[in-house]
Amino acid sequence: MSGKNCIDRIKELEGEVAGVREDLLDLRQQTNIRCSQVQERDTKIYELQANNHDLREALEGMDKISISPYDVIKARKALSSTPAESLQAHDDEVIEKCAKAVTIYGEQGEYIANAIRALKGK
Repeated sequence: MSGKNCIDRIKELEGEVAGVREDLLDLRQQTNIRCSQVQERDTKIYELQANNHDLREALEGMDKISISPYDVIKARKALSSTPAESLQAHDDEVIEKCAKAVTIYGEQGEYIANAIRALKGK
């Protein structure tokens, strides 16, 4: 290999290394973003679990005061669900509200509403 060919090859490899470095930087940034998202999610889960614990303690205290049995049963049912189930139930309520909002647009609205409702439970 001649000196000129070696220099050309070195320049070519330097360009490839620069490209790999850019890709690595992008991957590091994506990883940092995902780590932040996971930390935020974990914090939210912890907060929900703490809130659920507080609600359970409050429910235990409700037995000592005058509350209708229906309300106690309803509260116990709500507290027996996991945070994920509670969040999914809330998401499903929002999805249904959105689906109902588009039904005013006639046949196309119904089509869109059905597509929106298909998101329930996901």
